[in-house]
Amino acid sequence: MNKRKKTRWPVWLVGFIVLAGGILGINLMVQNVLAGNHSVTENVEVSPSAYPGLNIETRTKNTKHYILSISNVLSNSKEINTPIQTWVNDQEKKFLAQVGTGAKTLQGDHRAELNITVDTNKINDHLYSLVFTSYQITTGGANGQSIIKSFNIDTAENKILNLSDIMTYDKAAVNHIMSIVKEELKKQKNVHSYVFEAELQKSIKNPSGWKWSIGNGVFTLYFNKYEIAAGAAGTVQVNIPLKSLHSYLKKDLTKKWNITYGNNDEPKGKRPTQEILAFLLEEGPY
Repeated sequence: MNKRKKTRWPVWLVGFIVLAGGILGINLMVQNVLAGNHSVTENVEVSPSAYPGLNIETRTKNTKHYILSISNVLSNSKEINTPIQTWVNDQEKKFLAQVGTGAKTLQGDHRAELNITVDTNKINDHLYSLVFTSYQITTGGANGQSIIKSFNIDTAENKILNLSDIMTYDKAAVNHIMSIVKEELKKQKNVHSYVFEAELQKSIKNPSGWKWSIGNGVFTLYFNKYEIAAGAAGTVQVNIPLKSLHSYLKKDLTKKWNITYGNNDEPKGKRPTQEILAFLLEEGPY
């Protein structure tokens, strides 16, 4: 009885088949990736703003898992642009990290969204307040998160202004501003009932963390959602008349910047307590 001799494949042929299979597999993977990214559209536009020396950059991106729209203000100063761009990049980086961890839930119409907008408020020809709002949805649901960030810029001196550049915020100033904020919040009927007293005091007593802008006769404070109130209140904005803060504003700078108090009613440089004392001395006892 003859035994059939077992066929042995040459080593070079086996190696060729393995190599070809590997190349074919890699090509299929690349094609799948390209097919997945084929729907990605990205666009960047830069256009002049209504203000000299400031341009608006708008960047949009549409992918399988997220939609991104970012508006930014570009000046001619690196010192101004760098901190702003750093904040914008940080918002995008955090957003993409969350998209990566929740990608499985982001399919079909349920895509994540990042929308950064900016409002530009002119104080004078070289002073501007830039108020950014970052709105994010990262779970495919209906509820998003809003974050506010303000930058007050001086294009003449190529700098971002700190609070200390415009006002003295000692303990008396902080307490005075606290009382004004409380009064202003009482006027916001849709917000006041949601305010947390402890969180409000904590936020106001930390001036270095204030999100603020100045102009049109008011000093404005911005609070993120959940910062000082329940979520139903959303983001909170409080406008404080500049004339009520005149004692703390730096007079040389307000004159240099031509900042008005509103209503053509620039007050005299007395602190509120001094004004009350003067009033009592003039009126005498009841």
